[in-house]
Amino acid sequence: MKPIAGTIVSEFGGLARSVTTMPPLHRLAGIGVVLLGLTLVTPFAFEAAGDNAFIALTILAGLLTILATSMAEQAPPDRALWLIFGLAIVLRAYVLAFDPLLSNDIYRYVWDGRVQAAGINPYRYFPAHEALASLRDGAILPHINRADSAVTIYPPVAQFFFLVVTRIGESVTTMRLALLGCEAVTVTMIMLAAAAHAPPGDARDRLSLASAAAVGDRQQRPRRRAHGRAGAAGPMGCPDRLRSARGRRDRVIDAGETVCGAGARRDLAAVGP
Repeated sequence: MKPIAGTIVSEFGGLARSVTTMPPLHRLAGIGVVLLGLTLVTPFAFEAAGDNAFIALTILAGLLTILATSMAEQAPPDRALWLIFGLAIVLRAYVLAFDPLLSNDIYRYVWDGRVQAAGINPYRYFPAHEALASLRDGAILPHINRADSAVTIYPPVAQFFFLVVTRIGESVTTMRLALLGCEAVTVTMIMLAAAAHAPPGDARDRLSLASAAAVGDRQQRPRRRAHGRAGAAGPMGCPDRLRSARGRRDRVIDAGETVCGAGARRDLAAVGP
């Protein structure tokens, strides 16, 4: 019989080999499942062990996120993107069920919006001031930090945002949803900016690359066959002459073939110079 240590090493090695042979998208999904598990336990770990538990879980989640970045680069872009978006939505929906963990600033956001709606300058009184006695309640005021001594520190643009959101609802949940909406807008703007500043051909052919991903990889369609199709589709009919005539654009076509399969080359070449 093998020693116990040898058996453990053998089993671990077999598990590691099986993980490395998995498709990148499956490995990315596995990391997502682990991150989901860490998020599920974080509120309870923070309540039981405080900041130390939160910091430890955050460090672990950060390391997994770095690993997930490399996995995402190897996985099919469209599927990886939707997987990341889906997991992000699930994680945010889960934490909405808990009170804020690390900061109570969001209660001040709601309070400032309420004060402005009453026609009062939010920079004039601290929350516990007698002039604001009619605005007090048991859901917001008790959770405000330094309510009996400090006025708000948030700038006018932020104050306007607080006012607008609290006209929809004077609750922490409404404010959190509004902040998530801001995050969604930011992500959308980043994606649009990335597409706008992509190298020539990339933004125009992004959908072609995504659709061509289903055609197959380079092992399924040999490069020689791809060159033949490119030559037939191009105006000169010859891959070598096409490369010399189009220069930089042909390098984009080659990159498209590498990422999405030989079928992408045919689609990109058909676009024309």
